[in-house]
Amino acid sequence: MSLVLDKRLTSWQLYHMAINPDFEPILPLIVLHDHAYAALQAWYEQYQETGEFGIVPKPSEPEARGLFARQGRIPSLRQVDAYVQEQQGARSGGTQSELSDLPTETLREDAARDLPLQSDQSVESFDDSVTLGFDWRVVKRAGIAVVMCAVLVGLVIGGVQWHRHTQQQRFTQAQADCRASIQQVQDRQRAWQRLVDTASTKQALAYIEQDVADKQVLTQLHHAAQPPKITLHQCTGDTVSALQDVTNTHTALADTLTQRTSVLRKAIQAVQSSHRKQLDGQRGELQVAINGAQALLDSSSGNVADDATRDALARAIAQARSVYQDNNVSDIQSYITAGKSLVDAQAAVQASIDAKVQADERAKQQAAQDAQPQAATPSPHYVTAPQRTAPAAPQAPTPPTWSVPAPSSNPLPDSDGSL
Repeated sequence: MSLVLDKRLTSWQLYHMAINPDFEPILPLIVLHDHAYAALQAWYEQYQETGEFGIVPKPSEPEARGLFARQGRIPSLRQVDAYVQEQQGARSGGTQSELSDLPTETLREDAARDLPLQSDQSVESFDDSVTLGFDWRVVKRAGIAVVMCAVLVGLVIGGVQWHRHTQQQRFTQAQADCRASIQQVQDRQRAWQRLVDTASTKQALAYIEQDVADKQVLTQLHHAAQPPKITLHQCTGDTVSALQDVTNTHTALADTLTQRTSVLRKAIQAVQSSHRKQLDGQRGELQVAINGAQALLDSSSGNVADDATRDALARAIAQARSVYQDNNVSDIQSYITAGKSLVDAQAAVQASIDAKVQADERAKQQAAQDAQPQAATPSPHYVTAPQRTAPAAPQAPTPPTWSVPAPSSNPLPDSDGSL
């Protein structure tokens, strides 16, 4: 069955069939059909002259490049015309007709027979009654290829979009992490400041060397209480890595603040422990001083030159016991003051005891001197004279039992110091 191209085929369809490698057998068939070849030739000449496709829609730039790039693989219309004219010239004695002359049916048959075909399908393999000039099997293969290309393009576009979406998500997450790291640093800084502002920290910082058993803990506390240097960076990086660097810097700073807070808390605890140890030591020393003062008070009864010193010692003992028995005393200076009062009161009592001993010793010496007998002296011989009664001499006063102070420049009469 001879194949016939449908007259409804447009010149653009014919041209597309002629230049498509899959439709190479169609080119000889176009040559054999007067209406097809004439329409294609007229359209091609119009395009060559005007550069326009006329009523045929102009293809897109990529499609046009693809179509015209394949023209070299099959004979173009000019090659067909040249071939037909050559055959006509050979049969008519070498005369050439114009390009516009249509080839005869015989010449077109020769051209169809002599043109090289790159497809293994024959012209008879087409059924134009069904396909209207197209081999739908070829179209199906081409459609599959187009679909595959579309799928590949879709995958590429989808991959690019997915990568962009992933990068945007990573960038957004990096910004959120950076802002969270700033908040973390600020929270750690506030925690450190709250610890510094507590009453226990202020009390520990107020202690002096006499308030603690170990002076080194005070040095460590003051060093730990130094305010840390905080430098925050803005989350203005335009890349994920830049934002991550800022986040890592803030994270390290937050860890440093946490460590500084822990060191400060431990230093406060060390100072408080050393202070309690010092309190216990001073309290023990005060107890020993109270016991010694009480023993002196008991043993000095009646042995002092001035009982006022014993009264002062008794008051000092009572005050020291009040401090000792008060468990709320946290000031070491209270123990030191109470102990010093005991020492001063005991010194006064001891001085009064010594004065009493010295006074008693002088009294004993005076009494011993008064008790010694006077030595006998020989009576002189003189003439007995008439006796007369003489007035009695005044008796000498008894010397005092306390010591007589040395003369002073005070115009007032000397008085007993114990009075």
